[in-house]
Amino acid sequence: MKQLGVSTSTDTLSLAVFEENQSLASVTLNSRRKHGELLLEAIHDLLKHMSWSATDLDEIYIDIGPGSYTGLRIGVTMAKTWAFANEVAIYSLSSMALQASNLIDTPRANDLVVSLMDSRRNTAYTGVYEICDGKVRERIPDQHVEWENFLEDIHDQLEDHSGVTFVGDKIDEFVEQFRARYPRVSVTDLQGWQSLPQVDRLFLTPYHQVENPEILAPNYALETLAVREWAAREHVDLTKEDESGYVDRV
Repeated sequence: MKQLGVSTSTDTLSLAVFEENQSLASVTLNSRRKHGELLLEAIHDLLKHMSWSATDLDEIYIDIGPGSYTGLRIGVTMAKTWAFANEVAIYSLSSMALQASNLIDTPRANDLVVSLMDSRRNTAYTGVYEICDGKVRERIPDQHVEWENFLEDIHDQLEDHSGVTFVGDKIDEFVEQFRARYPRVSVTDLQGWQSLPQVDRLFLTPYHQVENPEILAPNYALETLAVREWAAREHVDLTKEDESGYVDRV
């Protein structure tokens, strides 16, 4: 069973190949979100390194977000196209969970883990996790939050953990606001290169098989302006699950 993992949710392009869930090789590129130019070439180079062809792959694992709108669209579109052309299975996973997996081997692995991406104006993409038996387990699903509201909502989660670790790039402002709100909670953070999604750790995180690849869409968490305008015109409730693939039509 040969497998490919892809993450395009941030400036970093992360790829890995596996056999029977065991990581064999990986590459991480700081592509400055030029994923459209680099993704296919990087995949082909990695497969060539393994002496594999495109038809050798049995499964593709794709990070569906939250994260960069453009990056997510490129990654998901690639996975759907590749799966259709080569008849391989697709599995989806979370960028927030991938970030959280960076803490598995750290001394703070027993902390409540808040995975975080800045989305401006004191809002963020977040997912709240814990590390159990060397794997990432979800406590609060990925979402887009007003940070003030998040600080209120997370209160009940703090009782079961000795501390909190934030993981994400350039998140100092969010961490300081948390410290001001909860001065008695032990807080640390992991930022920079080591905090970004590393897809070679995907089997340490939750993942799900995509039963109908045709309707697979990125998890934007916060819909784009185009999607919101489309939903208003078509009277679609974006809070309800929609299997019609509206993102692809916008």
